[in-house]
Amino acid sequence: MTIPRSSPCPWRGLSDGQTLDHLGVEECWRLLGSQSFGRLSFSVDDRVQVALTPYVARTSRVFLRAAAFGSVARRVVTRPVTLQIDDLSGDHHATWSVTATGTAHHVDDAATLAALWTPVRPAPWGVGQESLWIELLPDEVHGQRIRD
Repeated sequence: MTIPRSSPCPWRGLSDGQTLDHLGVEECWRLLGSQSFGRLSFSVDDRVQVALTPYVARTSRVFLRAAAFGSVARRVVTRPVTLQIDDLSGDHHATWSVTATGTAHHVDDAATLAALWTPVRPAPWGVGQESLWIELLPDEVHGQRIRD
């Protein structure tokens, strides 16, 4: 959609002449694969929590690193979760955001774990041993891009 110069902008930060494009699923997965951390949203006791988390996207699946006894590992399994990533460049010429929503579970398949525990993996964050992998099986992936 193009915002005409004569109309007030309905979205803060979108200026005259910029467009908001919806991204296809393939482009969303390409962008998911281009980053290594995002914001994981999940519900605990009727409140939404957001945690920064390292991840890796592979073949329509997202794998998150989590502390074995941390809130993410304890609270997201079998619950709906959403991972959001974005690239908000300072000049606003290539701004995009992608979300992947689905159910999470601990990874216990030996072959999958062997493939994830390679030297090329997201670095752990936070205090403590980051020893768990959690898989997000998205049933919905979508994104948007703002461009001039």
